[in-house]
Amino acid sequence: NVTQAKRQPGSGVKPFVWLTALDNGMTPSDYVSDSRVRYYDAVGTPYEPVNFEGDYMGPIPMRLGLELSKNIISVKLADRFTTPLVRSYMESAGFKMPINIGLSMALGASDTRVIDNAESYSTIVNGGIHVNPTMVTQIRDRDGIIRYNADDFRRPERVFAADATYQVLHIMQGVCEPDPRGRISPSGH
Repeated sequence: NVTQAKRQPGSGVKPFVWLTALDNGMTPSDYVSDSRVRYYDAVGTPYEPVNFEGDYMGPIPMRLGLELSKNIISVKLADRFTTPLVRSYMESAGFKMPINIGLSMALGASDTRVIDNAESYSTIVNGGIHVNPTMVTQIRDRDGIIRYNADDFRRPERVFAADATYQVLHIMQGVCEPDPRGRISPSGH
């Protein structure tokens, strides 16, 4: 089943890293340095994340970091706010598979399922309200009488602040919208 297949979400987890930062005091206009960084694990093994394009822009607004999908910014935010906190946001949104708490989690290195990705993104779209996905919404008998209605069993739950989820959603829209001044958008589209 395609919905159950496991795959790495890659940059698809970045909105949840940004959500963690925004919900914990940062703003889209706060600057984060898009510059090389090296981390060491407990045994001294280095970890050096790189941007996909291999370029570095120096200090940039957090908003632009997500619009350009900057790996360095994602890892720095996960480090600043701690990977256990980022993981808790991902789990609250709907990620169900075990999530690696290493810094590579900020780049989507843990396996997940497509259905969990959809569920997690719906939490952002719903303004921070999580609703478990429903495959069957209603069952009627041959006389048209409703025998099952999923709405009777749904339990929407606010898991994120509305203002933080709005900010993430607005930033994500900026990836797809052209610059109002007619220039190429930050994402190059």
